[in-house]
Amino acid sequence: MALRHLTKTQAGDLVVYDRGYPAVWFYKYHRLKNVDFCMRIVKGSNVVKAFLESGKYSDIVDFPCLEKSLQ
Repeated sequence: MALRHLTKTQAGDLVVYDRGYPAVWFYKYHRLKNVDFCMRIVKGSNVVKAFLESGKYSDIVDFPCLEKSLQ
């Protein structure tokens, strides 16, 4: 259903997800359409752990794409 909804988006839109969509191909689809997104992810992620330990209120972070995800 999320992919069907994305066909209705356009460049400059912001799509907000609660959680449950952690897939590199899904992130890339947004970037290809130039549609911004905000997505909640699990606390167990190393990137999230590092952010929480930083004490910052907000930040923009890069998530590395693992070879397994590219396949």
